[in-house]
Amino acid sequence: MAATFVKTGNSLAFENVTSKQDFYKTAKSTSSNGGTTLRARLRVMHDVLIELIQSVQEMRKEVGKYKAKMGEFKKSETALAARERTEQQINAKRVEDEIKRVFSLQDIDNYRLKQQVENLTFDRTQMQQQFVELEKRYQELDFVIGKDEIPDSPDF
Repeated sequence: MAATFVKTGNSLAFENVTSKQDFYKTAKSTSSNGGTTLRARLRVMHDVLIELIQSVQEMRKEVGKYKAKMGEFKKSETALAARERTEQQINAKRVEDEIKRVFSLQDIDNYRLKQQVENLTFDRTQMQQQFVELEKRYQELDFVIGKDEIPDSPDF
């Protein structure tokens, strides 16, 4: 007898009606042939229970397989998440280092440009002082030339 059971609510039921009918037919035919009704029923129940136990064992195996697959998926998902997290941390560190490097180079360039501005300011001041001295010298020479006198010693 190939009886399979399906769980419905809190009890087990036959999957198809013919299996249930076969159960009762086998028990009745055994008792009408002169056998004990209880013994026949017990034999049929024993066969049904063996099939039921085998069915439960197969289901347990399937559940075990599904649990193993679920565990594998969770492991791979965890590994993938860890790998992504690591890659993101590496990328974040790389970007942070690059930003620090660029800021450092910019600070160096700012310092160099500041020094150049200070040097140019100093040179401009020096040139203004020399220009003022040249204007004084020009005025002195113009005054001297205007009198037709040449000074004895130049102040260069």
